[in-house]
This record gives sequence, C-alpha cells and structure tokens, in this order.
Amino acid sequence: NQGSESGKIIGLWEITELKSLLKDLDAYAHTVAHDLKASVSQVISLSELINTTEMTENERTQMINYIGQAGRNMNSIIEELLKLARTRNLEEEKHEKLDVSEVVSIVLSRIKLEKYGDANIKLPEPDKWPVLAVNSVWFEEIWYNLITNAYKYGNGVIEIGWTKEKSDLVFWVKDNGDGLSESEQIEIFEAQPKNEEEVKDTKSHGLGLSIVKRIVSKMGGKVWVKSKPGKGSTFYFSLPEN
Repeated sequence: NQGSESGKIIGLWEITELKSLLKDLDAYAHTVAHDLKASVSQVISLSELINTTEMTENERTQMINYIGQAGRNMNSIIEELLKLARTRNLEEEKHEKLDVSEVVSIVLSRIKLEKYGDANIKLPEPDKWPVLAVNSVWFEEIWYNLITNAYKYGNGVIEIGWTKEKSDLVFWVKDNGDGLSESEQIEIFEAQPKNEEEVKDTKSHGLGLSIVKRIVSKMGGKVWVKSKPGKGSTFYFSLPEN
C-alpha cells in the first residue's frame, strides 16, 4: 500500500528529527544548567545582601540593577532554548523573495535596540547584495545570532559580506576577537561539556550557533568557521542560489 509506506517514511523522518532535537537539547543541558545556576545564585546573593547590609540608596539601586540584569540573562537563556526547540517545526515552504540588504538592515535595527549599538559594523555596498527566496523569519534569525555572537566575543569591529561559489551563495560575519583554536572550531557548533569542570573550562557561545546550524541545515546549506587564536573569527553559512 503506497499510502502506508509513505506514512512509515514520514514517521521515520519525524522520529529521526525528534532524536536529533533531543540530542541537541541533552548536549546543552549541562552548559545551560550551569549558566542558569550562576544567574540564580547571583540573584539570591544580591537579594540577601540588600536585606542584611546597610548601604546607601545609590548602592541599593545598583544592587537592584544587577538583579535585573541577572533576570534578563536567565530570560535570554530560556528564549534560546525555546528557539532551538521551535526549529523542528521550521516551515521551509514559506519562501519569499528577499533583498538580503533589507534583512540585514532589519537585524541591525533590532540589535541597536538592545545593547549592541556601539559596534562598528562594516557592510557591503547596498546595490551589491543578492536577492534570495527563503523563509524570512529564520533567515533573519541566522543573521541575528551570527552578528550578536560577533559582538559578544569580538572587540567591537564586525565585517559582513557575501560571495558566490558555484551554485551557492556564501555569507560571512567576521569579528576581531580572540579567535578560536582548531579544537574549538570543531566543537563550536556542538556542546561538548559533560560535567561541571568541563563547563567552567569551555568557551561557551550559548545556543545561538546551534540554532544557526540547525536552520541552515534545514535550508539545504552549511555553516562553518575559520579562525586563528588572536586573529578573530569568520563565521560562514552557505545557501543554494535560487
């Protein structure tokens, strides 16, 4: 029966996708738990300090601000987890022709509303950007994660560009940070920590890069990084030209 065979294939595909998602979530469990624990501990310590220590009004306000920042950090971690889970339901049929320069402009405006407005971001000329048929929401998410990652782990200077290679369009985001070793470049899109000590010693880039990898893979592309210690990193992603 052709219908039942088709159902079996779809069922197997869904099971494979679910296993992949669970593997991703499990891989990040220790890192995320460590990050959340650090923020919770900070909230508890500062709250106790406010209640048990005599301080000026300015000092108290500063402590409250620290607590607020810890809360925002926890919210950010949870949001990243939710985004990673939602990528399983990525609907690639919702394609629309997009001017990449417009998407990047939207992302930069979004970033400036947060705390990354002081980054020096160098862009290609507006008329040199390509037009691509992709899911607009997820394409924007790729750029957002790569640019904020470059800001967080770089030193304020970010370059963005693209090139055409055979039938693919290759986009890149370059930072001037500390760079990555060869082993870190292999592990950067996957979470390797298995215990508390490994978490402490690992250069964690959160869930953003895993989200990028999963989305790009769904779109039929690839993602990778080139870097040298002390010389910054360049993150690339390719998508089929259409």
